[in-house]
Amino acid sequence: MIRESAKPPLAAVKGIRLQPIVSLEKNRIIACEALSLLSARADVEGFFRQLSAAHAFTLFLWQVDRLASVSGTYTLNLPLAVFCDPLRVDEIIGLAVDERIILEIQDADKLPLLSIGGRYRLIKQLRRIYDAGYRIWLDDLCPERVALWDIPDVRFHGVKTPVEIWRRYGTQDDRLAELVSGLRRLGGRVVIEGIETGDDLARCRRAGVDCVQGFLFPESVLALP
Repeated sequence: MIRESAKPPLAAVKGIRLQPIVSLEKNRIIACEALSLLSARADVEGFFRQLSAAHAFTLFLWQVDRLASVSGTYTLNLPLAVFCDPLRVDEIIGLAVDERIILEIQDADKLPLLSIGGRYRLIKQLRRIYDAGYRIWLDDLCPERVALWDIPDVRFHGVKTPVEIWRRYGTQDDRLAELVSGLRRLGGRVVIEGIETGDDLARCRRAGVDCVQGFLFPESVLALP
């Protein structure tokens, strides 16, 4: 699945970190976000800062390949640029994976950077991905960007907020409930990231949050053989 020429960017990747996403309604893990486990000597910030869309796609293919034989449901990150590229979308559709793989648009806040033509191309490719049976979540979406993603005939299966949003809204029940209501306009589950304590969990329940993610739920590691 992975071309020889595409292997070097993965040299620093030593496995996959699996962060649980927990449903508050079902009181159980419904999926895990697949994140890169880098070598101890790797410059983590530098690795991701320099990761091009092409290399991110290579990493995605590698993750799909590794997770294919592991039971469970997983969310995998891809940059907005990949979803705008019909050739990359062809490859995604060609993988023919089942619903265990959920696609996350990792930089949803970058939508304003697309031209009008770019947005039309994005919508067209998103519809193709939906028609192929994939689920798509928006990741790290700030409330200021919700209206931009309210696209006719496109509904997302999940919307995740960045940790900073929890820090901004987490101690104010009314504002948190309002945030959840606004995010739900886009369809699917509302996932709040940054949950660290039982009190955090209780506030999310009161606000009607669907799912949570954070250090309260220990991650596991899928190491390379």
